Amino acid sequence: MKRFAANKIFLSEHQIYTNAVIELSDTGVLTHITSLSESSEIHSTPFFNGIILPFSSLDCQKHLTADLSSFIRNLFNGKEYKTDDTISALTLISSANLFSSHVISNPLIKEIYP
Repeated sequence: MKRFAANKIFLSEHQIYTNAVIELSDTGVLTHITSLSESSEIHSTPFFNGIILPFSSLDCQKHLTADLSSFIRNLFNGKEYKTDDTISALTLISSANLFSSHVISNPLIKEIYP
């Protein structure tokens, strides 16, 4: 089992979790997502400043735009991840002004899973 926490976790364009934990089985199946306040065993879960997305870093780079809303809309393209779906990669997007202005500038794009 792998667990990751972040400021925001997107599972679709409209399904956004704030200060949340995503849990994947050893085979990459999404088993659980919960808020940090409801989660137990937080001490063993790495926390990332930014957004976790269920895509590879290459997919994220391919769709990257300066506008966060456009980036998310283009990346998901109607796709929605749910419990029991298999996720092949998780990528962190982080930027100094990511949340204040909804503009991505000089982003860090880092694949954190697998």
